[in-house]
Amino acid sequence: TTSKQHQKMAEQIKDMSIVQIVSNFFYENDDFAQTLESFAYAHSHVIDIEEVKKDEMKIEYTQIYNEYKDLFEKKIECCIAENGSTVEIFYDELKRKVDMDPNGSESTLGSLIIAASEFDVFLMMMTEVATNRHNNSC
Repeated sequence: TTSKQHQKMAEQIKDMSIVQIVSNFFYENDDFAQTLESFAYAHSHVIDIEEVKKDEMKIEYTQIYNEYKDLFEKKIECCIAENGSTVEIFYDELKRKVDMDPNGSESTLGSLIIAASEFDVFLMMMTEVATNRHNNSC
């Protein structure tokens, strides 16, 4: 890309709200997705698929979940900080936008961020990765 393209992108970002910036990061940033996928794959060997099916949970699952949640939150927080804002401003703006349009894209973003950081969703993702890893190793 040329410097004119970079300048144009910078101007577009400057005109975006922090919620729009985080939304773009959450949905479109390949590095963010790759980081989370790599984390899941690297830790999937700990997941015992049969135990999870029986609702039996190892203490390691909670430890891995806490690491994942910290990584997830850190990536979102870094995106916010790198764009000159704070987590508090982001959540205040997100709340205002959700209050104005409870069915809008910002509401969906908020729900997805919350869901992505819930243990049940995490465990479902890890079980899927562990299953795929097991199926591909045979």
